[in-house]
Amino acid sequence: MNSESYTILIADDEEVNLNLYRESLKAEGYNIISARDGGEALNIAVSHQPDIIISDVMMPNLSGIELTKILKANPVTAFIPVILVTGLTDFEDVLKGLDAGADDYLSKPVNILELQTRIRGALKTRELQRSLNSANRTISTLTNYSSSLISQFNPVSFNYDAYVQNIIDILLKNYNESIRNTPWGIIVGRLESNSIYGEIFFKDSNGVIQSSSISIPIERLTFPSIVSSPIFHSNDCNGKFPTIHTNAIEVEVTNFASIRIETDIIIFINFSYRINLYDLEILNYLFLLCESFKRLSMQIKDTENAFRYAVDALSRAAEANDEDTGNHIVRVNEYSKVIAKELRLSDRFIEDIGFLAQMHDVGKIHIHPDILRKKGALNDIEFAEVKKHPVYGAKILGDDIRLSMAKNIALTHHERFDGSGYPSGLKQKEIPLEGRIVSLADIYDALRNPRSYKPAYDHDTTVRIISQGDGRTLPSHFDPEVLKAFIRIQTEFDEIYKKLK
Repeated sequence: MNSESYTILIADDEEVNLNLYRESLKAEGYNIISARDGGEALNIAVSHQPDIIISDVMMPNLSGIELTKILKANPVTAFIPVILVTGLTDFEDVLKGLDAGADDYLSKPVNILELQTRIRGALKTRELQRSLNSANRTISTLTNYSSSLISQFNPVSFNYDAYVQNIIDILLKNYNESIRNTPWGIIVGRLESNSIYGEIFFKDSNGVIQSSSISIPIERLTFPSIVSSPIFHSNDCNGKFPTIHTNAIEVEVTNFASIRIETDIIIFINFSYRINLYDLEILNYLFLLCESFKRLSMQIKDTENAFRYAVDALSRAAEANDEDTGNHIVRVNEYSKVIAKELRLSDRFIEDIGFLAQMHDVGKIHIHPDILRKKGALNDIEFAEVKKHPVYGAKILGDDIRLSMAKNIALTHHERFDGSGYPSGLKQKEIPLEGRIVSLADIYDALRNPRSYKPAYDHDTTVRIISQGDGRTLPSHFDPEVLKAFIRIQTEFDEIYKKLK
């Protein structure tokens, strides 16, 4: 036990006693603070929070027993060990003191060797209490973080490296000192061949987290358990761990702990206090949680990639026999996405419509290719068949919740806000918002491209037709809020068209 790191508060109204305590305890390396009465001792205890308090029972203002009661009732000082000093004949005071919460007592005249022994015992208790409090704070801090991890987990956008960096920030920055036993630095690496390769993160003198590349040959590690055990720690390296040496730093390792998950390894360097395996288990849980999220995210991303591939393929198949060529479906995705952003819709809505808008004409797979490829105007029978493609599209997409927006788009993108559209003559907010958005996006792209019955229009002409009408297309066809959003960002439509033409 290193006495230099401990502070002892001595409370006694007799200067002779204070001098005796000071001289004998300073020789042991303790930091000594003294108080001449109970009131002063109370103020010092609250403001300085010493590691141990030695108090005479009989003092002015507050007696030692009264002081002990107040200290033990205050959460700030409740766990500071208190040793009461009383006369040989005052056994009743001893009972009162212990009942008030005192941790130990000494009889006068005080034997210095006995005092030193009692102090060492009390400090062991203090360290155990600190370790328990530290573990509780660590559990609370990291449990809150893991709860946040779980509640905010998005498998598609999950970034393992970013979450590991968050854990590093929590441990190294340790705002408000919520975790008592924190490492000086953290190595995040990977076992490759015969070395550990990675980065070491540490806090510089200005409190800013820095990082530097590092490689440690396994042959230099005299602790083989670092790479062979999932969890390992040592409180006494004594030169057995190679000095951390990079372009930025050179640090001798005095204690460390390691967590290994397959070939990933995290090494915590130079904790403030002796490492507690219980605390390390908490950190291990947190990193295992991140690793589980990583694997789950990879699996879901693989599934999502397969889903997106299928959607893209189905959309391209629907477009194969249409007179629209090139990147029509890609542009409709992008138009719809920028409108949704301008309307300040949710991130999920923006992401979904920016991908699923391309399914708007999927029902054309059921339309005969001769009709879709026909040059010139369609007759009434042919046009009636084409107008069935929204219903065909909805049937193709079915009732899976993942495709619910795509189904709404396919079924309603030809509906008009004034009720003059098809297939159901829906009007205003009877039409789902995604259908109202894609309706305008599809019309814009159709006007920009040549058709059998019309030439391609430039951007300005297209905006004028949509906003003012040309007899065939009217402003009343569109949701007024969607139309206003389009007018505000119409230059973005032109940029998208030119980029993806």
